[in-house]
Amino acid sequence: MLPPLTKANFQAWRDHRDWIARKQAMWDRGEKLPSQLPSSLMRCPCGATFDSHRPAESQIYTPHIYAAQRRDGIRR
Repeated sequence: MLPPLTKANFQAWRDHRDWIARKQAMWDRGEKLPSQLPSSLMRCPCGATFDSHRPAESQIYTPHIYAAQRRDGIRR
């Protein structure tokens, strides 16, 4: 006997099953999920977003970060 499930319940189960299959296939190919990839994007205390792997571009945000560290006593 099945519990009183709706079509939406079955669809949610199928969606979850399919996602697990896609994720496992990626891992089998040696790929990582986007959430597992390292990111070099950082946010400056002034609100700007920059790529920390590009020193020439990120150098202008260094004074902002150091000032916020001194002000807050928090190491970022």
